[in-house]
Amino acid sequence: MKHFLTMSATAASLALLCASFLGFAASAWWFFDLFNHFRVQFLVAGVLGLCLGLVLRSKPLTWIFATTALVNALFIAPLFLPQPDQPKSTSGISIVSYNTWIHNGDWAAVRPMLQEDEPDIVFLTETHPNIQAGIHALDSDFHIFQLGTDVLLVRRRAGLDPKLIQTSADDGIAGIPVQFWVEGVEVILLAVHPAAPLSSTFAATRDQSFAAIASFLANHKGLKIVVGDFNALDLEGNHARRPCGKRGARRLQRAAHFLQDMQ
Repeated sequence: MKHFLTMSATAASLALLCASFLGFAASAWWFFDLFNHFRVQFLVAGVLGLCLGLVLRSKPLTWIFATTALVNALFIAPLFLPQPDQPKSTSGISIVSYNTWIHNGDWAAVRPMLQEDEPDIVFLTETHPNIQAGIHALDSDFHIFQLGTDVLLVRRRAGLDPKLIQTSADDGIAGIPVQFWVEGVEVILLAVHPAAPLSSTFAATRDQSFAAIASFLANHKGLKIVVGDFNALDLEGNHARRPCGKRGARRLQRAAHFLQDMQ
């Protein structure tokens, strides 16, 4: 019985370790990116497996589960490290994009961000109906634009007076385009959320959206800003919750180059 349990646990540990490392190859194939969504579960399984290895006194099993737990802990840990306070901007526009997850109806967790003086613009993707209801109750504080479960909010006190750019479903940009002016400069803000590449069909749909986004930007003048959940690892880097800063600028630069290549 002990031998069977040890062999079964070893097979499971190798599969878990393999899945943990395949997540780092997400840029090679969309399927591998799915493993990145289960880092917390992999970590918990690794810790439990480590305990099992100690109980069974199996060194190989203990080391494999320990490696699995360590790999996923290193991936997750940056999300919970304290971040330096960012000074409030005295000029320019502050923008935040956040995927709230469609099954998360915790409006109390989202509301504090919207009650601050910044950011000027908030793009929330995959919003639960509870969060959508809370957002629309803030109509006096925000210009609100909604596409499906994605909501773009522009703070009224920012004085941007955004106007929705009319598009059709045939355009396929999978986003919310608005226009506003800042110190005499026309700004086109495109908040996008292409389909997640959960299959080859969805991946093709996402890539078609990228092409449509590139075409849309090419047909509009002014300063252009693209923000959102790209569902593309090449454009988003890892999933750490970090301030925009230099890293965010590099992401946007990569996104711009990508969209140019799609032309």
